[in-house]
Amino acid sequence: MDPVDEAEGAIRWSRVEDTFVVGSIRGNFVGYIDQTSPTTFEPHDHVSRRLETAGSLEEAMSSLSALYFTDRENGVSDVVGR
Repeated sequence: MDPVDEAEGAIRWSRVEDTFVVGSIRGNFVGYIDQTSPTTFEPHDHVSRRLETAGSLEEAMSSLSALYFTDRENGVSDVVGR
């Protein structure tokens, strides 16, 4: 995993376990990624909804980042049933 980018507005990714990574920004939970095999990464958003499976950690992180910033731009915080 790349070093943490501390720039304003950057998501901080933290490895909690070997196969579990969480993201946050300014104290707000973005989501988590569960690695279920060497090439399978399952991203989940801030309310634990599973997103499309990714083939790399970077792809999963990008997916969660895009969702988070799109929701923020659209004023969405907790949309159930997306």
